[in-house]
Amino acid sequence: MTFRFRGARILEWRRVQADAARVAFVRATESLREAAARVAEADDHLERAGHAYKATMARPNEIGTIVGYRNWIEKQRQHAAACRRQHDEKRVVADQAAGVLQTAMRRVKVMERLRDRAWAVP
Repeated sequence: MTFRFRGARILEWRRVQADAARVAFVRATESLREAAARVAEADDHLERAGHAYKATMARPNEIGTIVGYRNWIEKQRQHAAACRRQHDEKRVVADQAAGVLQTAMRRVKVMERLRDRAWAVP
């Protein structure tokens, strides 16, 4: 007599779900890393714009140049804020993907425990 676990199909389906959740989690975390890099780059550009503005203010300039620098800095600020918003959105998605992965792995473990218990019964 061979042992046949009746929940084998469900276990396999749960494993497929866990694999899909793992792929989604990896993609979400990679996207989060890319967004973090964009935030760091935008902050760096904003800092450089501020230094360039200070250097320009140290010497005599026309008002048009000063206004141009201020507009440029404001665009850099807006870009940095947009990058931060995108990073926050990606963080939420990554957190959700982590929760889905955790749930899927828990479901796989439950089915594996049921299989092991069924196997252990004489």
